[in-house]
Amino acid sequence: PARFSVLHRLARVESMLAETVTGEEARNLVASAVGHAREAVKTAPDSAAGHLELAVALGRQALKEGPKTQLSLSREVKSEVDRALAIDPSLGRGWHVLAIWNRKLASLNFVERTVAKTVLGGVPKGATMENAVAHLQQAVALEPGYVNHRLELGRTFVQLKRTAEARRELERAVALPPEPGPLDARYQAEARELLAKLRKG
Repeated sequence: PARFSVLHRLARVESMLAETVTGEEARNLVASAVGHAREAVKTAPDSAAGHLELAVALGRQALKEGPKTQLSLSREVKSEVDRALAIDPSLGRGWHVLAIWNRKLASLNFVERTVAKTVLGGVPKGATMENAVAHLQQAVALEPGYVNHRLELGRTFVQLKRTAEARRELERAVALPPEPGPLDARYQAEARELLAKLRKG
């Protein structure tokens, strides 16, 4: 248990820190997070938290790579978050990861879909924007005070051109008291920026 706790915390901290830097430093941090998360899963394969942290780290790693690598990692992200939620469906962050997986794959352009056909034999089935909305709403219901759930739900509504709903979620994201750490402040800044664009539009 002590080894799992250390590995899990290392993975989470490194994964979060990777969001505060750029370039090679970010890639190295997220690669280290993936490694520690893999070790955590090996140490406690029945822990939902371990599978979730691996899914989060892999997702962040994918977003720092090109389309081919993103798509090849997408299957493992889905597999790990599915395992986490099967063990503990009350994990708000798990529903968040699943939502972003749906949104990313549902939003692929023609070139990315061509790459997906080459790399994966096609875009993984079942990824829709409707699922992205539903999963983010589930994340919000489970963790209503987590800024990033509201931000990403707002962002998803923006993509769907559901402006009133987008504005509502972004306003709620801005109004929430931020948690300690660097990410909530950044998420709220992004929410304010999106709101300003909506108001101008």
